[in-house]
Amino acid sequence: MAINDDIPGLQVTVLVDGNAAPEFVDLAVETRDGCSATTRYIESRGDATFTVQVVCDDDYGWGYKDHAINAVLFVDGGYVDNCIIGQTGPSAVFQGPTRYDASRREWSVRGMKFSTVRTVEEPEADFTSLSQVHELFTRMNTKNGRASLAELGSIRIEIYRGAVTDRRVARRVASLATGAMLSSYSSLLHSDDSTSSAVTSAAAPSGLEICEKSLKGRSVTHGSTFSAPQRIPGPTDVGFEALEEDQGPIATFRFLYKSEATLIREGIKPSYAQALSANARAVAGKTKTNTKANKMSNNERGPSARVDPLAAPARAAALSARKNRRQRQRQL
Repeated sequence: MAINDDIPGLQVTVLVDGNAAPEFVDLAVETRDGCSATTRYIESRGDATFTVQVVCDDDYGWGYKDHAINAVLFVDGGYVDNCIIGQTGPSAVFQGPTRYDASRREWSVRGMKFSTVRTVEEPEADFTSLSQVHELFTRMNTKNGRASLAELGSIRIEIYRGAVTDRRVARRVASLATGAMLSSYSSLLHSDDSTSSAVTSAAAPSGLEICEKSLKGRSVTHGSTFSAPQRIPGPTDVGFEALEEDQGPIATFRFLYKSEATLIREGIKPSYAQALSANARAVAGKTKTNTKANKMSNNERGPSARVDPLAAPARAAALSARKNRRQRQRQL
C-alpha cells in the first residue's frame, strides 16, 4: 500500500493475482520524485493478473470545496481508465480498459496482466511488437508524436480534485500537466474500427518481443497485456471539472514492476540470504535487550531480595535450638 505523507487517508495498492503486492523503496528515486510523487517497486511474474485499488479512508479531508477525486490510471505510459471517487463511494478498483461494442450494445472490460519481455536484436518483418502498441499510445499522448518506451514497466495513478457536474458526457480524461485531452486513446479502446482491433491483437500475445536498442540499456523484464473481453454493466459517465488552483494532479503514485531476480540484482529487494541475516540480527538484538532487562530487574530488587545460600541452614539451626530449650524448660 503506497501512501503520500502530504495527503493523509489516500492509499493506492497494486494487487497481483488478488493479493497486495509487497512494495520496495529506492531512496534515490524517492528523493528525485518530490513531495507530490510516490514511487514504489513491485515484483512482476509472467501471466500474473493485476488490478489497482485506490482508497480514501476516514482520514482524508473532503471538506475543501466539497470536492470529488478523479483517479486516472496509466499503464506503460498509456491511458487505461479513470474513475470518480466521492464521499459516498470512497474507493475504486481498476480492472482494466473498458470498451463499448456498438453491434452488441454492451460494455466489456479486459483484465490486465504481466507478460514476459524478450529482447531481440532486430524484429522480424511480420512481427507485431509491444513497441507498436506504445507507438499508438505516444502518438496520442505526446506533443511531438515520437514513439517512446520510457514508461514501459510502470503503473501510474494521477489524483485530481474537482467537481462532478450533472450532465453526462462521453468518457474522457484531461491531463492538466500538458493541457491536452487524452480522450483519443479511450475512444480507440471503445471504438470498433480497424485500429482498435490492431491494438486488441497486439496487446495480448503469449510473450512480448522488443528491439533491444529501443530499451536504451534499461532493465525491462515485463510489459502489460490485456486478457479477453468480459461483459460488464455499463459505466456511469459524468462530467468532471478539475480545480484550477491545483494546476495539475495533487498526487502521483508510480509503481515500477520488474522480476524478482532483477529487483535483487539491482539492490532494491533483499535476497533470501540478506533477509535471513537481517532476521538473525533482529533476534540477536532482541535477546541482548532481554538479557539487559533481566539484569536491571535483579539489581532493582536490592540486596535484601537476593537469595543467600547460607540462609536456609541457619534458619534450621535456630529452630532446632529453640526446640531444645523448650524441652529443657519442661523437664525443670
